[in-house]
Amino acid sequence: DEVTVVVKGDIDGDGDVVSDDAVYLLRNTLLGDTYGVVYEQDINGDGDYTSDDAVYLLRHTLLPDSYPI
Repeated sequence: DEVTVVVKGDIDGDGDVVSDDAVYLLRNTLLGDTYGVVYEQDINGDGDYTSDDAVYLLRHTLLPDSYPI
C-alpha cells in the first residue's frame, strides 16, 4: 500500500512549496474545471478555500517567516 503525504501549500505535488503553487492555486480558485486539485487547502487558516489562499501562499513563498503555513 502506498502512503500519500500531503504537504500544505504544495499544490502541484512536487514536494516543494514555491510561487508556482500559488499561481496554480489561483487558477484553480478561478477556473476549477480546468485547473483541478486533488486536495483543497485552506492555506491562510480562515476556514474558506478562496483566491485569498493563493495570495497568502505567494506571500509565504516570498516571506515565509511573516506568512507561516
